[in-house]
Amino acid sequence: MNSKRELARGALWRQWDLLAHTPASYHWRAQKFEGDLSSEPNRKLADEMIQRINAAQAAVFGIADHGTFDGYLALQRRLQEPGVAALTKTVLPGIRLRLAAPITSDVVILFSEEAKAQRLQDFISALNLDPVAASAGICPDAFREAMARFSDEAIVFDIQERVIFARAEDTKPRLAISVSNAHSFAGYGDFPPGQNAWIKADPSFRGLKQAVLEPAKRAFIGEKPPKLWEVEANKTYYIDSLEVGKTADKAELGQWLDGCDLPLNPDLVAIIGNKGSGKSALADVIALLGNSRQSKHFSFLKKERFLGRSGEPARHFRGTLTWRDDSTESRALNEFPPEEKAELVRYIPQGYFEELCNEYISGKSNAFEKELSAVIFSHTSETLRLGALDFDQLTEQQEQSLRNQLGEYRKELSSINASIVRIEEQLQPTVLEKLSELLLLKIKQLEEHEKLKPPAVAEPAKTLDLEQQQAAASLKAANQALEAIKQRRQEIAAKNARLAKQQKAIADIRERLRLLQRAFEQARQGVGDSLEELGLTWADLAHLEIRMGALDEKTTQILAKQNESEIESGKLDAEQEALATRQQSLAARLDEPQRQFAAYCRRLADWDKKRAELNGSPTEPDTRMGLQTRIAQLKDLPAALKELEKQRLNLSGEIFAALNAQRQAREKLFEPVQELIQKNSLIREDYRLQFQATLTASADAIGDQLFGLIKQTWGDFRGQDEALSTIRKLFDRHDLNARDGALSFVMELQEKIAEAARASGASVGIFSLVKKGQTASSVYDLLFGLNFLQPRYSLLFQDARIEQLSPGQRGALLLIFYLLVDKGRTPIILDQPEENLDNETVFRLLVPVLSEGKKRRQIIMVTHNPNLAVVCDAEQIIHAQFDRAANSTIRYQSGAIENPRLNEQVLTVLEGTKPAFDNRSGKYY
Repeated sequence: MNSKRELARGALWRQWDLLAHTPASYHWRAQKFEGDLSSEPNRKLADEMIQRINAAQAAVFGIADHGTFDGYLALQRRLQEPGVAALTKTVLPGIRLRLAAPITSDVVILFSEEAKAQRLQDFISALNLDPVAASAGICPDAFREAMARFSDEAIVFDIQERVIFARAEDTKPRLAISVSNAHSFAGYGDFPPGQNAWIKADPSFRGLKQAVLEPAKRAFIGEKPPKLWEVEANKTYYIDSLEVGKTADKAELGQWLDGCDLPLNPDLVAIIGNKGSGKSALADVIALLGNSRQSKHFSFLKKERFLGRSGEPARHFRGTLTWRDDSTESRALNEFPPEEKAELVRYIPQGYFEELCNEYISGKSNAFEKELSAVIFSHTSETLRLGALDFDQLTEQQEQSLRNQLGEYRKELSSINASIVRIEEQLQPTVLEKLSELLLLKIKQLEEHEKLKPPAVAEPAKTLDLEQQQAAASLKAANQALEAIKQRRQEIAAKNARLAKQQKAIADIRERLRLLQRAFEQARQGVGDSLEELGLTWADLAHLEIRMGALDEKTTQILAKQNESEIESGKLDAEQEALATRQQSLAARLDEPQRQFAAYCRRLADWDKKRAELNGSPTEPDTRMGLQTRIAQLKDLPAALKELEKQRLNLSGEIFAALNAQRQAREKLFEPVQELIQKNSLIREDYRLQFQATLTASADAIGDQLFGLIKQTWGDFRGQDEALSTIRKLFDRHDLNARDGALSFVMELQEKIAEAARASGASVGIFSLVKKGQTASSVYDLLFGLNFLQPRYSLLFQDARIEQLSPGQRGALLLIFYLLVDKGRTPIILDQPEENLDNETVFRLLVPVLSEGKKRRQIIMVTHNPNLAVVCDAEQIIHAQFDRAANSTIRYQSGAIENPRLNEQVLTVLEGTKPAFDNRSGKYY
């Protein structure tokens, strides 16, 4: 039924039967009209014709009798009489003619349903049609002359059995459509098997003219057009209508969208109107009711406009979105959807494209990459997914070992960087100065100590009595025993140092074995599902035996030896105390010279001990020898530093290799979607769209991380803009997707940081540049750990990277991506996709994309340029108009592009650009 509401939905696929006869036809196979067309029998036949037309599947009929309009005129006469059933279909008047030599052929000429009877008779007169001679054929010249007079009012079709072909100039595509060629009422709308005639247009003569202009898009012969199958099989993905009404009767609220009741076309809906007319209001409302997550980009439903500060007046308006499966989504226009609500539409507002691209390029957001990843995952086969439910799970499965490698490499790198920082700390000039000062002080202390050497006392020469000899001998033996105890204490100290070192070695080995055991266990758990799939067990493949017994035994031995040393030290303490007491007792038995000599020996021993403590050993850091050793070691540190830096760079290369392996693994994942692109000539040849897996970084993101660690006060890093410019210049000079390029970038950036540190007065390291609370090793970890480099997805568009495209081109790229590559079926709402694009680019890029994309999903597009709607052959035009004087009323008028009212609105919005429309070969009337 061609109801007013369905007409408002725009161009729909409907069955059209453009060649059916009436009882006035020469070859009619049933009761024919009598001579008096107003007779009762004729009226009954006309009633049956109305009934049959209304009951048929076809929405439009072309009535074309041989050489006459009488059947059509009889129908129209009957329809004007009282009490007659209404005709619910469109009937186009037509006539079937036979053209004579050189080749006899039949044609059908169809006129507008608005054509007056007199005009039809004028056409017959123009043909000089002789009913008697008509069967033999009309002179082609007479036919051409008549058509020249009626060319704007009629369409000519050539007939080949049960298919008619619209005549076209030159080599333009011709509309071909099957017909019933019915010669009885029973045959109305009865097409050849599997050859139903479908036209997507307004059910009118204007709609037919539109189909003649766009035959490939507007006509189909078959059981049912693919888009109809798509809609019927996926009703939950197509919006049927939108309604908005006021919930409060307050005059001060304004009318706004109150009373809005729009049926929506399942193909391309174009919302047009002048600036501020309510176009974006409609898009925002549909997006809101479709649970869009893009509310921050709404231009109408926001606080500065319809929401107000407290939800006024939006809270007093309620919208309802009805889907093709009769499900609905309804809420007040100030109520945004809860997080748990599924997103039923994809809203792409004006600012979303640029924000998505800019944040991706700057590294501030991975939202764009997530969009790419979701699409790649949707094209991934089950054999690659291996049970993963989303892209993150898939990459986690595939890259776990590589991520473990990265973790180990970066842990090792952190250890090397810590060693480098310690050496740089030691190489600070103040360290050598301080050690030199301490050495001079120690030498001076030794010199002063030399001055304190006890004066020599000669051993008494006189002969001692027996008791004194015995006391002297015993005293000498006590002194020797004390010296032996001293030596033994040194041996015990050295032994305890070795034992402590062995304990540390055991602890290191135990930690290594613990990590090995943990990694082994993680590997076992990680392949559990795979083993189950193969019917194997972990024990079938691997066995790890860690024997701690030897370490335990060693630990026991060390503890025993330490215990022995402790016991022996205790005994030595007791012996030393006893010997010291014995020394005093024995000294008392000597004579005065002998006592003086014994006292001298004790003082000399104490003096020697003090001198030995000052001289120390190479392992005692605060002694003369220790300080000399430390100063000597400083000379070897530059060579050690270079060796560590070499190790660090090699390890950084290993980290790059692991990252690149991740990139290569992800590259394999988009092979299916790349194959899809290769199969689509439009994407492959015109757009040259390519997926890429790259190791991506952003100069701005690197700057953000780096300047969180170091000051921007010296050298090339002085000032925020200058600092970021330095990084950008380095970044642009290197290919971070190549190992050499990435490592060169890191080395040059590290050297720039070192130069800035030297400019601040530092001679070694970057300590002077590090912010308070941060460390130099953190800077080195960031750079050489390549923490700023991540495997990411990107797109190439006509051989250019996304960051090289203009804002408009980026928007076009994303449209191509969403409409041609993304497998999603939810309706897409576009807000001004032509923004920032010139007319040539709009025609060359957007038009083919929108035309292709609407084949499999519903597209609702807001545009300031109605020409875009026209060249995309939008199935439905919605014209928005805002009238503030009429209590802030927004009115929407909708229909097909060929609808006269909508056609006029298109021209009005374009404001004087009708010449451009005229070039569209008759799309506008």
